[in-house]
Amino acid sequence: MANRILSILAVALFLMGAAAPSSTEIEGELQVIIKDYPTRAEYEYSVKDAKGQRHKLKMPASYKHDKNLQSGQKVKVKGKRSRAIGGEFEVEALEVSEVIIALPAWLTRAPNPTLVMCVSWPNQPAPCTAATAKTFFEQTINPFFIGQSQGAMRLVGIKDPTGPGDFVAVTVPDGTPVCDGSLNAAMQAAKAQGYNTGFDPAFPQGYFRFVYILPGQPCAWNGLGTVGWYGGFTIVNGEISCRVICHELGHNLGLAHSRSEQQCMGYGCPFSEYGDFTDIMGNTPGGIMGGYDRDRLGWVNQPNTPQIPTIAQSGDYTIEALDAPGSGIKGIKIASTDPTDSAGGIVPQFVYVTLRQGRGQVFVHRGYEYGSGGWLQGYNNGETGNWSLEPGEVFQLAHAAWLPPPTIPISIRTKSISGATAIISVQLQSGGMVPNAPSFLTVN
Repeated sequence: MANRILSILAVALFLMGAAAPSSTEIEGELQVIIKDYPTRAEYEYSVKDAKGQRHKLKMPASYKHDKNLQSGQKVKVKGKRSRAIGGEFEVEALEVSEVIIALPAWLTRAPNPTLVMCVSWPNQPAPCTAATAKTFFEQTINPFFIGQSQGAMRLVGIKDPTGPGDFVAVTVPDGTPVCDGSLNAAMQAAKAQGYNTGFDPAFPQGYFRFVYILPGQPCAWNGLGTVGWYGGFTIVNGEISCRVICHELGHNLGLAHSRSEQQCMGYGCPFSEYGDFTDIMGNTPGGIMGGYDRDRLGWVNQPNTPQIPTIAQSGDYTIEALDAPGSGIKGIKIASTDPTDSAGGIVPQFVYVTLRQGRGQVFVHRGYEYGSGGWLQGYNNGETGNWSLEPGEVFQLAHAAWLPPPTIPISIRTKSISGATAIISVQLQSGGMVPNAPSFLTVN
C-alpha cells in the first residue's frame, strides 16, 4: 500500500518531461501554506534544506494542489533556480519520500502548547491586547476544539499551563514588512520578552502552535496557516473570530478545505472551494468539524469516543446528530472503492453520512483515505454548497467528478429525522468490503 501511495505522489505528479542539464536537486522538509481569500485559496510551497536554508518553490502552471502534500514531509525536488534575485526554485519534478497519513496522537489527542501574539507597528495598533486575546481564546477558541474533539485536544500555555495558551503583545520595528513578512520580527519581539519560540518534539518547553494576530492590512487574505505537522503557524489579518482562527488552526492540524460539489454526469462537475456551509473548514461562521475530519484526527472511532463505523451491508441505520453531545453512533462510513482493488493504483475513498441537529438535515460527504479534504456532495439542485438529503430524497453515488470513479455504486436515502436522530437507508450493489457489520449498529 505504501509503495502504491508513493507512486501516486512521486515524480509523476508533474510529468514535465526531461530536465535541462542545468537542473539541480534540493532535498529537505516541505512547508505548505494555505492563504484563505474570501472566495479562493492560494497555496505556497517551500523546502528547508539540511543547512536550514529555505527555498520557495514555483510549481508548474498546470499544477493543481495535491492535498497529500503536507508540511513536515521529506521531499526531493528537481528544477532550476530563477535568475532573478531571491528568485523561486522552478519545480520540474517532486518526489515524496515520507507520506503523512495523519498527525500523531500526541498532537491531535493531547494538549497543544500555543503562543498567541498580538502584533502592532509603531503607527498601527494591534487589534487585541494579551488580556483580550486570552479571554477570546478562553471563551471561544478552546471550547470549540475541546467540544469537537470530545476533550481529546485543547490549547494550553507553557507559562500558564492552565490557560488556553500564552499571550503576549509585541511591537515590530518601523519599516517591518506587512502581512506574512512580519513573522520573523514578531517572533524576535516575543523572544525578547522571554518566550521560547523554537520547537523540538523532544523538548517539552517548545510551542506546537504559533498564532499571529495582525491589525487589518492590505493582504487581501483573511488568514493563512501551514498545513500539517508540528510548529505550525497561523496568521490572522485583523478579524478575531472562530471562523478565521479555528479554520486556520484546522489547517495546522493537517486539514484541507471542505468543498462542495454538484452531482453530475461525467467529470468536471462544478465545485466551490469553501462550499460546505456546515463545516468550519468551509470557512463558515458556526460551522463544526465534519465526520471525515474527526475521523482523520482520531476524534472518533477510538475508545470512549463517538463512533462513525464503516458499514458493509445494505440496510437501515440509526445515527445520532454529529453536533449533539454523547459518544454514540454519530454517522456511518461507506467505502466507495474496493481497498483490495489495486488496478490503477486506486486510493480508497469513503462516503460519510452524518446528521446536523442544528440544521435538522442529513449530509453526505466523501473523502480519500489519505489527506484530501471532505467534499459535500450536491444533488442536481443547481446550487453548489446548498444541498442536503431531505427525507425521501435519494443520493446515487456511481460516477462523479473525481478519478478514479467509485467501484462500489451506493444509494443513500434519509427515511426519517426526529430531533437528534435519523434513520438512513443504504443500498450497496455488493456485500461490502468487510465481513460483517459492527454489532453495535442499529440495523432495521
